[in-house]
Amino acid sequence: MIPVTVLVCTRNRAAILEEGLFSIIADQAASGRELVVVDNGSTDNTAAVVSELARTAPFPVRYVHEPVAGHSLARNTGIRESSGELVLFTDDDTLVEKGWTDALVAPFTDPAVGVVGGRILPQWPSEPPVWLTGLAAELLAIKDLGDAPRELSGGEMPIGANMAIRRRLLGDDPFDTSTGNRDGEVAGYDEVALIDRLSRSHQVAYTPAAVVRHRVARARMTRASIRRAALHNGFGQTRYERAIGRRHGWPAAVLGSLQWSARATLRRLRNNRRAELSPAEAEWEFAFYRRLGSELDAATWRSASLNSWLMNHLA
Repeated sequence: MIPVTVLVCTRNRAAILEEGLFSIIADQAASGRELVVVDNGSTDNTAAVVSELARTAPFPVRYVHEPVAGHSLARNTGIRESSGELVLFTDDDTLVEKGWTDALVAPFTDPAVGVVGGRILPQWPSEPPVWLTGLAAELLAIKDLGDAPRELSGGEMPIGANMAIRRRLLGDDPFDTSTGNRDGEVAGYDEVALIDRLSRSHQVAYTPAAVVRHRVARARMTRASIRRAALHNGFGQTRYERAIGRRHGWPAAVLGSLQWSARATLRRLRNNRRAELSPAEAEWEFAFYRRLGSELDAATWRSASLNSWLMNHLA
């Protein structure tokens, strides 16, 4: 089988990291593996957790320190440290299910395949509200594209919590560091530009047999948290569009920010008055906040401080 690097980036999550890494180590696989853990400036005992697991792991486990905060930057650091022909990506708050590695690797026997994504299912800490589906779930990095393996097209893309890419296609710094999670910002869209570029020359495949469970934090199951994620996702979308040369007119973006701020606020207040919120009603609210984020980033991107303040205070 093809030798692989499993890449996990983490920051101050030692309390949950060990279980996630153990699920990777415990997964029996035909592929030769290494596990690279990039510590993105943690101040907890992350290094000790990785060191202890490395002592007994049946394959190499390497700890890499990247002090500058930024998920995209940490991923780039990990990729430079990788030695596998494939890089398998997952997160520090996921658990991989049995057979994950081999299932994610299997589609690469076709040389036309460059990217593979798997299924991301939730592990809820308690019963989720009825509205937490669709866009809200995807903003929590939950993505299930069905039971059938297939080629993805028409804008469908894997999520970085469960995907694999050929190492030779990545280069050394494939992720745009203007997008992705950073300290105090959760803009997202870090893998979209990369997968969009790779999909022009290689197939993007989906395999439902490669399953990870996202351990959703209770604090993220509120409308306020999802609104914030939607707003940040909109910021990420505009940053991605700017990176590929799509321009947004500044005067139109300022006007759009005002219009979508009013619409998003009215929708939020209307939903606040409902005794029970339906998935469709919640979907509109989060879609409005995502559009607001997109307009705000286009209007304020020349001012990094204002941009960051808005991102963290408006939802």
